[in-house]
Amino acid sequence: MVRFLCILTLIILTAELKAQNIDAFATARVNTRKVVIEQPVKVSVKAYSSTWFTQPLSFGNLQVEGAYIQDFKRTQSSIEYINGKKYAALEFYYVVFPYTAGEITFPELALSTSIPPEGDYKGQPVTLRTKPIIITVEPAPEEADPNRWLVATNARISNEWSLKLNELKVGDVVSRKITTRASGTLPTFIDEPLVEQVDFASIYTSEPEFIDARDHKSVNGRRVDTYSYLIEEAGEFTIPELEITWWNPYMRQFYKRKLPAYTLSVQPNENLAELEMLKDSLQALKPGFNDDLAETAEPENIPYKQYIIVILTALVLLYILVKAVIYLRRRIKKQRLQYVSGERYWFNKILKQKNRHMFIAAIYRWIDRLQLQSDKRTFNSISSQDEQLNEELRELNQSVYSSKATGNKTNIGKIKIRLKQNRKRLTGHQSSIKTVSLKDLNP
Repeated sequence: MVRFLCILTLIILTAELKAQNIDAFATARVNTRKVVIEQPVKVSVKAYSSTWFTQPLSFGNLQVEGAYIQDFKRTQSSIEYINGKKYAALEFYYVVFPYTAGEITFPELALSTSIPPEGDYKGQPVTLRTKPIIITVEPAPEEADPNRWLVATNARISNEWSLKLNELKVGDVVSRKITTRASGTLPTFIDEPLVEQVDFASIYTSEPEFIDARDHKSVNGRRVDTYSYLIEEAGEFTIPELEITWWNPYMRQFYKRKLPAYTLSVQPNENLAELEMLKDSLQALKPGFNDDLAETAEPENIPYKQYIIVILTALVLLYILVKAVIYLRRRIKKQRLQYVSGERYWFNKILKQKNRHMFIAAIYRWIDRLQLQSDKRTFNSISSQDEQLNEELRELNQSVYSSKATGNKTNIGKIKIRLKQNRKRLTGHQSSIKTVSLKDLNP
């Protein structure tokens, strides 16, 4: 029933577009329809138009049940030929990370935009819809450790030591920074390295750092863990090797990389009074392995009245700040709306255009903002007193839209110069010009 309604909606929308003489559609594609848990699926969404897009694509928040979505905001434009016909295309994409086995559905997307019909220049509001896509998600292989599951195309692990390991003495604190890099996954999916407890030192950890290292094509992540070793015994000791394992979804097998074992040479230290002080200071870090060192703090008398006064004061200040922010946002928005509805904004749009079609469309939008009362909103509105400008505009319009075009290309740069001169004349007669609001404009 749901599929029937989707097909019926698509047929109705297609019929409406044909009635408007608008040739436009949208597609959604995936790089694979069968994955394992946490394997990324790239979903490419592309909108096509046989003319051009006068408004950016607009769509609501996307949610996929049983999956995490990473969106890439950048929209790429291109020109494509389909069955010999030229189309303007806008493309963006998502990366979907399913976290439950079974089937997930990438839903239908409704892309709202504005597109001129063929043979016209004024954009008409349209909604382009994609088809839903079903993706099959397989569970992790039986030999996989569910608590150490990482899906990546490649992974590396490295570490840095803050001191030389052959020059340590009892009481030293040596930091070990371990960086795990994984390609094709998010940093939050990277597990903490399996650092083993040792007998000759207490180990403390700090909060891990997650670094999003994505590029414009794929997601990549880094996780940085820092361990502090408080050396408590003298002698020769070994820190065990460290291993990382990941599943390559394209090769469909496990891969491993290792950090080698390290040998420490620790010398005695006669001044051990600092050792207990170091333990106390390291309690500020998160105990990684030595919870027995954490002391139970005695409850303190909390000044509740002072806390209440501070909280109430903070709430009042927060209220004032929120009101001020709301006021400023409204004021800025109002000023912005006044600016974008003014003729100066749209005249600057003309000066930036290089495409001949878009140049003509921009002139009409500017005329809309002028809304000359004495003339109709045509090229004659702005060129009635400048025969040279009138002739150039006529030739430009004919070269773009008329089948009787001579093939000569009108110099847009010269027209821009003449428009600047005529704008001074037009804007100097305030009695004949009326500034209009957004709701009075052509769509």
